[in-house]
Amino acid sequence: MKRIFVMLSVAVFCLAVTANATLVRARFTFDDGSPVAGKVVLFRVATPADVQVGTYTLDAQGRVSSDIALDPSANYRAQLVAPGGTVLQEVWSLPIPTTAAVAIFQTLPSGELDIVLAKADASVKSAQFVPTTLAPTKFASCASNPPAKIAPTRDLGGGLFVGWIVAGQELDCPVKVPVAGNYPLNVRMSCGVAFCGTVHFEYPIGTRVGTEVSVPYTGNWDTYRTLPAGEVTLPAGTVTMRLKVDSVYLNLNWFD
Repeated sequence: MKRIFVMLSVAVFCLAVTANATLVRARFTFDDGSPVAGKVVLFRVATPADVQVGTYTLDAQGRVSSDIALDPSANYRAQLVAPGGTVLQEVWSLPIPTTAAVAIFQTLPSGELDIVLAKADASVKSAQFVPTTLAPTKFASCASNPPAKIAPTRDLGGGLFVGWIVAGQELDCPVKVPVAGNYPLNVRMSCGVAFCGTVHFEYPIGTRVGTEVSVPYTGNWDTYRTLPAGEVTLPAGTVTMRLKVDSVYLNLNWFD
């Protein structure tokens, strides 16, 4: 636990193991609340020279977010560079054995690392993780047009699903957003025929976000798959997101 604490207190980038890559997500602000402008340059420590992994530009809120493949056995250093080229901070990952590194990466919380810098000298004043995942939203709880037909799933923990869907069906869903930011979208669906359906998300309503999802044949109507649907930028608070059915056939269970 001590090693984990040290790593969280010094790192400027978030390392959290995901299914496909390592998530690098952070938000930089000064202690007066203003966002930090500039870029994060990430390097892999190597001999004879460090290898630059990538350069990530901070957005208007001081955020950087990207999915990149990192080696948990390697060491990394990151530079926070101001627009004029001045290096505000440079930090290192801990030089620890491979087995320990893997264990630490797997126990880090997923989310956004919120870093506050002193306005006077750009030193790190605090660094804490803020959750950036959305709780699952059941489609059965959404307002449906035309009215949805709802039934229980047969798999453990699935709850209720929306079925007997028509092309053009719209489901308006209230979503609680813990903090403003970019959120990945995933949708859980099933299809028991050869020609299945497609859906897309809208936020605000009428504006497409993420990517259109084509549900594959899942084996039968009681077998569900969770599919990626891109990402969406949301403000903090409760918002209404719409899922629109572009074509049938499919059942809808939940999204997050």
